Amino acid sequence: MTPLLAIALGLGLALGQAAPEREGGAGQAPPPAAAPAERADAAAQPERADAAARAERAADTAQAERAAAAAQAEMDQLRTQVEALRTEVEALRASSAASEARTAEVEQELAEARARRAAEAEAAARSPAERAQATGGALQRMDGALRALAAGDASGVDAALAQDAAALQAARAEAGRRGAAEEAAQAEAGARDLAAAREALARGDLFQARLLLGNAALAAAAANRLARQGAAPGP
Repeated sequence: MTPLLAIALGLGLALGQAAPEREGGAGQAPPPAAAPAERADAAAQPERADAAARAERAADTAQAERAAAAAQAEMDQLRTQVEALRTEVEALRASSAASEARTAEVEQELAEARARRAAEAEAAARSPAERAQATGGALQRMDGALRALAAGDASGVDAALAQDAAALQAARAEAGRRGAAEEAAQAEAGARDLAAAREALARGDLFQARLLLGNAALAAAAANRLARQGAAPGP
């Protein structure tokens, strides 16, 4: 083979191997282009994510507001209950104070009543002796008046008889209050006779005055005896 023929053959083999490679490269399809809908969807994804985030934040805010409102309502209810309890406690305290004041008042009234009963009991115990002393003093003065009238001296007798009549009236009232009816009747009779004796003195009738004064002395003596019996201690 000549050198020229060998070169020609080499070139032909080289060209034959290169042709299929070009044909294979020319027949390969280009990568497909993205569809418009997919591009729009991809572009909208950030907006949807932002909207979802805003919606989630709004939901969280609404939930927080509802929770705060519920907590506030509960606090208001508790505050109302506390105020009601405070009012009730104050009312109970006021009622307790009023009850204590009324109790103290009743206790004071009872103490005063007991003191009055004790004083009345003491006065009742002293009364017979005091009545006996009053009628006894009246008897002594009447005895002096009788001696003065027997001597024909009426000076000062009317004033003494007035004092005796007042003593017998006081004894009558006290005896009647203590239930000593007979003693009260005798003291009243003596006071009536004294009043009549004073009228006789006013007329200048000393004899009649002496008679009436004697009757008054008898009645006063009876009242005095009854009073002393009441004053005597029991067996």
